[in-house]
Amino acid sequence: MAPKGTMGETPNRLSTASMPTGALDHVVVRLRLIGQMEAWTIRSESVLPAGRKTRALLACIAMAAPRPVLRGRLAEQLWSRRPEEQARASLRQEIHRLLDALSPAETDILIITRDHLTLRPGAVWIDVEEVVRATAAQPASLALLDGDLLEDLDGIDPNFDAWLHSERERIRDRARGIAESLLKEDLEPDAAIAAAQRLLAIDRSHEGAWRSLMRAHAARGERGLAVQAYDRCRAVLADMLDAAPSAETQRLLAEIRGPSGSRTLPRPAPSPQPAPTPAVPAWRRGATPGPRPPPWAPSRPTPSASTT
Repeated sequence: MAPKGTMGETPNRLSTASMPTGALDHVVVRLRLIGQMEAWTIRSESVLPAGRKTRALLACIAMAAPRPVLRGRLAEQLWSRRPEEQARASLRQEIHRLLDALSPAETDILIITRDHLTLRPGAVWIDVEEVVRATAAQPASLALLDGDLLEDLDGIDPNFDAWLHSERERIRDRARGIAESLLKEDLEPDAAIAAAQRLLAIDRSHEGAWRSLMRAHAARGERGLAVQAYDRCRAVLADMLDAAPSAETQRLLAEIRGPSGSRTLPRPAPSPQPAPTPAVPAWRRGATPGPRPPPWAPSRPTPSASTT
């Protein structure tokens, strides 16, 4: 192993293949490319380069690993608006800066030849590699995809931006496909909720995942949570796509609510009716006031029209 810092001190070292190329049996640097870029040694020392171009160079090399990357391709990707010779000179300068940043790892992480750059196999753990390795049988590493790839490196160079957009789509498409395959299985409600949430973490606007979440909550008797899932779906679609939930999603909502779940205004309570006035006995109607007959007296018959 070369002494700390010596790899960045001799320019001739950058154009030779004299560095060790054997794979390491242990990781010395952990590299996070999803979200904001981070790089840490196993001793929790940050080896993230200070400059954005240097970080972009490391990211390009890491995304291609274990395949080597041509120097000319890196120069064109990071300095597309400069003449070729200037771009290559800038690349050499950034390689020196990258080596200086990685020197606390005290291990030769980069393999540098006259034409190529690559990471030493086994030396670097990369979160993107873990996401790409996920399968339907082992989907746990999909949880690492909790943000955009290199979200703090937009605007480096037009060519770099185009490459970054393509890589973001590639990784999300692969992760989305795995998560969708898990959701297509016949799952119990608890497993369906977990699968739907995993897919929504990758693609918040995935309407099929929202419907699966609604069905699973309804199957558990949680109609309120199912309706809340619909409301969140509607808000996400409006925010991200300026769209409303599909007819299929709205029909599912109506089924979950049921006949008694429509959002109609409640009927007002009937107003209290006044107490009925006690009926006046017929024999008292229009009669001259007089003494009330005793309770044991028989009722006086009402005169009929025939007797008048």
